[in-house]
Amino acid sequence: MLEGKCRKCNCLIRIRQGGLSRREVIKRLEKMETFECPGHHVELCSPYPHFWNVDEFEEVEDPPEVSEKEWLAQMRRRYKEVLDCEEFYKLGVLKGFAFGFPITTDGKNWNFANSPSGKRYYFPT
Repeated sequence: MLEGKCRKCNCLIRIRQGGLSRREVIKRLEKMETFECPGHHVELCSPYPHFWNVDEFEEVEDPPEVSEKEWLAQMRRRYKEVLDCEEFYKLGVLKGFAFGFPITTDGKNWNFANSPSGKRYYFPT
């Protein structure tokens, strides 16, 4: 696994290499025409080399996989409220979304994260 930071937002970036070499990972990143950083910014270009300079990333071991249940329990310990889409709609405060972030009438700033299965959860920051 390659691990480093985004130059724009300083977010931790982890890229699972599988059987790919660093050069092969770079070639795949270069082909991307747009991307969404885990730091929640969207760019209309490749992440490499302007945002994620994989040449500077460290090679680290893959972290142990976390189950959906364990991930959700960690999120609920860290944040007071963690809601999936259905629960969020039931609050009755959702007006819409902008770049994945919910626009609400409750005065809270909501963030989001994707669970290991890819399900999106929302939490106030």
